[in-house]
Amino acid sequence: MRLFLTRAGRASLRSVLLASSAILPGLAQADDFQGLGFLPGTNAGVTTGLSANGEVVIGAGFISGSNFSQYSFVWANGVMNQITGVGSLSQPTGVSANGSVVVGYSFGSFATGWVWTVSGGAVLFGPPQGFTFAFPSAVSADGSVIVGTAYGNLQPQAFRSTQTGGTVLLGVLPGDKLSNGEAVSGDGMVVVGQSVNTSVQQTRAFRWTQTGGMADLGSLPGATFTTPTATNFDGSVVVGYSINPSAHAFRWQSNTGLTALPELPGAQFSEAFAVNYDGSVIVGVSGSSSASGGEAAVWNRNGVQSIKNLLVANGVNLTGWTLGQANAVSADGTIVAGTGGNPSGQEEPWIARIAESSSSSSSTTGLGLITPTTVQQSFAGQSAVNEANNAALGSTFNTITSYATETYGGSGRGSSPYSGFAYGGYDSDPTGSGTFGIVHDLPDAMLVGATVSANYIKTNMVFEGSAKFDAGTVGAFMARIPQAGLQWLVGFGGIRSEGDISRGYLNGNGFAFSDGHAIANGFGGTGRIGWTFDNVMAQTKLTPFASFTVSALRTNGYAETGGPFPAQFDSFTDVAQISRLGGDVRYSFAPGAWIWGTLDWAHRFGGGNSGTIAGSLIGLFTLATPGASVMQDWAEMTAGFRAPISKTAALTASLTASIPEHYAMSYQGLFGITAQF
Repeated sequence: MRLFLTRAGRASLRSVLLASSAILPGLAQADDFQGLGFLPGTNAGVTTGLSANGEVVIGAGFISGSNFSQYSFVWANGVMNQITGVGSLSQPTGVSANGSVVVGYSFGSFATGWVWTVSGGAVLFGPPQGFTFAFPSAVSADGSVIVGTAYGNLQPQAFRSTQTGGTVLLGVLPGDKLSNGEAVSGDGMVVVGQSVNTSVQQTRAFRWTQTGGMADLGSLPGATFTTPTATNFDGSVVVGYSINPSAHAFRWQSNTGLTALPELPGAQFSEAFAVNYDGSVIVGVSGSSSASGGEAAVWNRNGVQSIKNLLVANGVNLTGWTLGQANAVSADGTIVAGTGGNPSGQEEPWIARIAESSSSSSSTTGLGLITPTTVQQSFAGQSAVNEANNAALGSTFNTITSYATETYGGSGRGSSPYSGFAYGGYDSDPTGSGTFGIVHDLPDAMLVGATVSANYIKTNMVFEGSAKFDAGTVGAFMARIPQAGLQWLVGFGGIRSEGDISRGYLNGNGFAFSDGHAIANGFGGTGRIGWTFDNVMAQTKLTPFASFTVSALRTNGYAETGGPFPAQFDSFTDVAQISRLGGDVRYSFAPGAWIWGTLDWAHRFGGGNSGTIAGSLIGLFTLATPGASVMQDWAEMTAGFRAPISKTAALTASLTASIPEHYAMSYQGLFGITAQF
């Protein structure tokens, strides 16, 4: 036999496991299985944890039948290495999301807890004041929060420890004597464990938060011993088992309370040991009796299933293997680590990918919820933020151009060299804008002007995501707009916007959302040149033209909150370079009143590609991907009119339709008032 691994003691070995879409090294994307082997000098082993991305397994190796030869190990990249500096009688109990931090405890010459890091090796974990030693049982996703149980002359107490706040004792439920800390949420904000009443020999499950303290989660009907073993990333789901008189797995959620999980056909007991990021996939054991052992089980949308049966049904050869229990699961639910009997009869740790479910009731593949493809698509979709802000800046240039070439052009000069305009704009993305401008006439049909705009920007993104920004833009321009002959315009502008982004992504059968707040800044310029032909027909002008607009938008980096897979985004930049070639035609039907139409072909340089979007799923993995492609070529058609309302003022309105090759048609409307001072 071996130390520390009795069924009752295994509850303290379960760490919170977060979701990731990283690929298990050495395993194909289809179902697969691998025995992890043994440490040198040992012939048996068990798993006790799995990193969120499924790449790092922790556990213990030992000599079968010996009580004094147990060693902790880390398995990564197909290689098992002993955790040194923690003594020979050691047990790892928790691992961070990326596998760089492992916590555990040892019995050697003295009992102690420890923390091991890839970069720094092992250091002892000191007990809180008044206690002799402290045993860590779990660690948060980023490795900054450790929970466990402190022991000594005082009654054992659950604790939560941080680098900045030190070690805090969590207390007990009313009427109880002692408590054990079993698991911590991935974000480190929720602790779950046992509260024990020694007088009546009863244990209750608790859930502790900083704001609410310790709360009783209840028990299954008739149970006297309840053990929570794991909780998901935000602590909203807790799993474990209750005993009455056999163990039965449970799942707790605030809206449903503590409910029993189903058991494998013919089974009489079950225990849940780990849960994935959002609480939808649970792993553990179910069987005929705890004495005779059981088999590794998974609970998901298809109910409870034997992991071995799933693997075999999907073509994995497990001849000679018994999969005794599943101890840990990656946060996306596709990678499971456990302990079983190998073909030689040795107890060996194993890891498996379960990419597909054999249940015919499932309409989607995979036990997991999120894949690298969907993460990449959701990241790429963030480029819509810059596209929308670039479009808002482009709207300022369109307003300037529309005023100078269509509303102002040819209207004649009044008694004052100054005039102004106010425009309201709306496009179908949708974006709303209000623009005010002032213009000064110069000799030779020239004018200069400046504008200021306020914008409301809303854009839809992939997977039902969206972004809402409030923006302000400024612009300046100079133009020559004669009755006939050479016509030209140059303009410059800048934009600052701030708003909220709700990133959508596929999460199993539905959509999930994580939210962020971002600031964007940009600048750009536009130029147009044409030649006006007067009276090509009665009261009709024709102006062929070419234009070029360039704008650059940078969204500052930001971190998301909420949702099962929040991300941290680096700053990202997008440059839009758009040329137009077309013509304006104007028909004057009364003094100072006319209608006009524009037809042009627009082309975006750069193949319609956006800038790179880079960042990371918080605590999991980094990613960089090109932004989603945008329309590259499209036709634009505009119809508008100008009508005087007084000797010095006029109303103007126009509607522009953009007709791309492979995208939905969009519209932009402008309505304004112009006046001479």
